Amino acid sequence: MASTTHCIIFCLTSLLFLPTYADPISTFASNCGEILSGESGGISYKPFEQFREGERCVWIIRVHRAVSYNVVLFNSGMGSYGYNKVIVTALSRDKAEVHTELSLIDRNYFINGSVAVITFYTYSTSPAATGFSLYYDAVL
Repeated sequence: MASTTHCIIFCLTSLLFLPTYADPISTFASNCGEILSGESGGISYKPFEQFREGERCVWIIRVHRAVSYNVVLFNSGMGSYGYNKVIVTALSRDKAEVHTELSLIDRNYFINGSVAVITFYTYSTSPAATGFSLYYDAVL
């Protein structure tokens, strides 16, 4: 009986305190504020919908053991409507933060940091302006 009790306590403790990670292979986000932890994944925010002027939205990509990320913007309806942007900020313990604007479709952007913060912001809008989609792969 004592051995069964110890096993139950150990199992419950393990579930509560050991780190767990979401799907280690891929994750996908479409809502503001999501944290992506899969080794590959994507963000698709209003890809065929008009966005509002002054929108701000942030996502965090944080993959266990990642040292960098390859990010590709594959859909953007923002065009040149004012100052609407998707920016990736690379964060790392031993380097200064680096900001990269994703402006070219189908270009591979190398983001050198263990955490990538994706920021979408708009200053103006047009009836033809829509959101964006991107995908990433973590470099472990």
